Amino acid sequence: MEELVDRRDDSALGERRDSGREACHKFVPLTILVRPQMQKYQVEVVNAGIRGMAFLMDEPLNAGTVLALQRQIRIPGLSWIRSGKVTHATQRGEKWLIGCELTPPFSREELESLQKPPQS
Repeated sequence: MEELVDRRDDSALGERRDSGREACHKFVPLTILVRPQMQKYQVEVVNAGIRGMAFLMDEPLNAGTVLALQRQIRIPGLSWIRSGKVTHATQRGEKWLIGCELTPPFSREELESLQKPPQS
């Protein structure tokens, strides 16, 4: 049985969003580049919606920080690159939950792919 992790306990954040979020599969990796330094990180996606997502990383990012986000999958049409802008960084134990707005928005198929186990 696939293990999904629902980490949607961000009730205060939900009030600021203009779209709902869906829990993502526990092992959805994502590569981000933090601008302007272009530092590269591997992070774990927590949840995603049409116009935004949240992921866990080891250090906080400042609100307003611009990101490049990439998910690469060997299934045609499911790899993507997005621009993002950090909206918040909330400490979660030893990690940081980073929320960001995305451009362009996700398609329904892209969102559904985040709810399935990664395929490389």
